[in-house]
Amino acid sequence: PEFTASPGAAGGPPPTAPSMPPSKAASEWKISNTWDVCLERLVVNSGIGFIVGGLAAVVLSRRGRFAITAFGGGFGAGMAWTRCSIDFDKEKSQALKHAEELMSKPPKV
Repeated sequence: PEFTASPGAAGGPPPTAPSMPPSKAASEWKISNTWDVCLERLVVNSGIGFIVGGLAAVVLSRRGRFAITAFGGGFGAGMAWTRCSIDFDKEKSQALKHAEELMSKPPKV
């Protein structure tokens, strides 16, 4: 039997998500996308915080460098957490508004 490359395998085009307008996207896709952005933001902000905290620790102190570095990483993670909380609250309010619109429409017979 002869094997062919499936989509996404080496030599084939990568799989792509079906294109949907943002307003018509399924709620699962919106939540999944929000999680992806939040996790990316967590990694980037924590990394930047560790780097800035580490540089500040080297410049400012001879002892307690780990504490200052960890504080920087925690600061970055806290910034990411706050922004993700705002993003999820926005998604929740949009979903509730959409649910209210659906409930206010008379049922189709």
